[in-house]
Amino acid sequence: MSKHNGSLSLSDRRRRMKAALLARPVRPAFVDDADLSVADLVEQMAGMSLQARNIGLCADVLKRMLKDPDRPTIILGLAGPLIAAGLRRVIRDLIVHNVVDVVVSTGGILYQDTYQARGFRHYQGTPEADDVALRELRVNRIYDTYVDEDKFWETDLWCGRLADRLKPGPHSSRDYLDTLGGALEDEESILY
Repeated sequence: MSKHNGSLSLSDRRRRMKAALLARPVRPAFVDDADLSVADLVEQMAGMSLQARNIGLCADVLKRMLKDPDRPTIILGLAGPLIAAGLRRVIRDLIVHNVVDVVVSTGGILYQDTYQARGFRHYQGTPEADDVALRELRVNRIYDTYVDEDKFWETDLWCGRLADRLKPGPHSSRDYLDTLGGALEDEESILY
């Protein structure tokens, strides 16, 4: 940079580089339309910044995959307490409506699905809860969500009994998950 008339000036090359970096302003979302759908809002997010843009870009990728005449295999990767957060039906609907072809999940998500498929619930809580007091009440906390430790224990025992029914020998996780899903009667279940 050179100093000219008391101000800093950029070379032509640097000015072009700067212009390229500052070429795409963040586009805010507009929610003043009474007919605005969640899908419309998610599409608007592609022009925003931070994680909003990532949500919008993911939605765009999914839309292009679904419209692709060669229909690529769509793999849904799951991690984190998604069932506890209330996304169980969303995941189940993606599977039932053939939006995804393959699901790769952590065991925790499938355990939470099994827990809920057996009639147990996740409850709204707070991350500021006194964990010692919760433990004394036999309540587990998943960040800001509560679960009944006694019902977790019942689910653990139920899963163990199903494992005991498998023929002796090696089994894949898929074999075991098929056994779990086959024993569930909840059509809202991912495993079912």
